Amino acid sequence: RNCTFIGPSVKQIVHGDNKQFIFIQNNDNLTIENCSFMRLYQRANWHNTSGIKTYANTDIYVRNCEFSNMTLPIYFKSATDGILIENNFIHDCYKAIDVSSNMGSHTNVEIRHNILARCSNQTLSVYTEVDSRNTMDNYNIHHNTFYNSVSADGGLLGITIPAVKYATGYRIHNNVFQSPLKTGGFQETINLQVYGVSYQIDLIDYNAYGYPMKIGTRKTDESFPHYDSTMTSWRERTSPDINLTGGAHDLNSVGDFPVLFINSNGTMSESSDFALATDSPGYRAGSDGKDMGADVSLVGVNPENMPPQDTTPPNTPTGLAVS
Repeated sequence: RNCTFIGPSVKQIVHGDNKQFIFIQNNDNLTIENCSFMRLYQRANWHNTSGIKTYANTDIYVRNCEFSNMTLPIYFKSATDGILIENNFIHDCYKAIDVSSNMGSHTNVEIRHNILARCSNQTLSVYTEVDSRNTMDNYNIHHNTFYNSVSADGGLLGITIPAVKYATGYRIHNNVFQSPLKTGGFQETINLQVYGVSYQIDLIDYNAYGYPMKIGTRKTDESFPHYDSTMTSWRERTSPDINLTGGAHDLNSVGDFPVLFINSNGTMSESSDFALATDSPGYRAGSDGKDMGADVSLVGVNPENMPPQDTTPPNTPTGLAVS
């Protein structure tokens, strides 16, 4: 808790081997909380350079942290049962969160109340990378705000679920996706992209897909994805196209209208800037009667609604002898 990690001011990491601020392996019930991470780039943006990297754990929590100017802030690389990523402010990075089953299975994952801003590649990626026996089950992705700015990389992705094998129990709801206009035109932005082999999505609803809206889906036997840029066409996409177990999808969502933020700081640089304006799509329209997207009062280091921390120093040790 309460740590600051600062890397070099230039992209000095040249190889693709594992480099990270925090490495977690074979741990149970571990929390990383209230920390700041900044400046950890690999020159080619290879994802093995990451702020937090994990292998083979149970119940790992990353909450109320801020990440900036990094190749990949959070990388759950293999085999974790019980992941909670909440209340983080991730901005100005290459990627944001990668939860992939590279060498094992991930189960029981919740990603909520995060602000993911100005990430120039995939923002949140969930996929099976190697072994077809790996599973990716019970993912609950909700109340996150995806805000992407102009980038030379071209396509910007909100949530990507590619090549997932043997995955069930996906719930994607109460999220906000918005990309601002690009000078001279629109930035190519894909809010949600689902490519799959054998996966099941239980719920997609109560999301705000800002203008310009774009959702891509592709099944294994198809060479090219389908793209939908209106709520009407997206809702008409049949369940077999997206492996949706419940049939209808996004009936309570809004799309193809700009999501409006209060931007009190004027630069969309503080977590408080990302609160929805009262006239914005998604304002008080979530399934819980609250705003879609992240609750900004919960987000970041020392948020206003964070429970009080016990700062009482430990008792002086007794019974010690120096010889």
